[in-house]
Amino acid sequence: NGGFYVTGVLRLVFQDNGTVRWRVGSGNWNTLDLSTINGVIASTRNIYVKGTVNGQVTVYTRRKIYITNDIVYAEDPRENPASDDVLGLLATKNVIVKDNAPNRDDCIIHASIMSVQGSFTVENYDQGSPRGTLHVLGGIIQETRGPVGTFSWWGPATGYQKDYQYDSRLLAMAPPYFPVSSKMSVLGWDE
Repeated sequence: NGGFYVTGVLRLVFQDNGTVRWRVGSGNWNTLDLSTINGVIASTRNIYVKGTVNGQVTVYTRRKIYITNDIVYAEDPRENPASDDVLGLLATKNVIVKDNAPNRDDCIIHASIMSVQGSFTVENYDQGSPRGTLHVLGGIIQETRGPVGTFSWWGPATGYQKDYQYDSRLLAMAPPYFPVSSKMSVLGWDE
């Protein structure tokens, strides 16, 4: 209730002005102001995401989420600790970095990523040439650790090298309606 919900393959392009361009399947592009919903965008089918997030939002599907290009915060919290931009990518199955032209030279992801019954992984991670570095600022929660590249004695062979940084703001805040653990308070992390 109060979120944005569709029943089809959903394509999302976040805009730095606090909106998101969206379309279902090959339909027309529309614009949604994130301030008009409760922060949840959901679909019954696969979701494709990219862009610049200005606001607080959780993207959810029972299927897969594909990251088709960089998805970053309008205000990087490493540069501005007061940034309140936060993104949750929540899929019952996999969260996948798409093997496409924009992702063949590094990929930057700012998000808390959860794959309930799958992995955070890279499409075709074991094929082609090295793609640079996979930069993740946030957190990764997955049932099974997913591969993002392969390596040889001389360095990366295919896929990505990793540059994962935890977003410490996630100790005190979470994306809208994102699953959180009550164990944090037991450990004293809620102070």
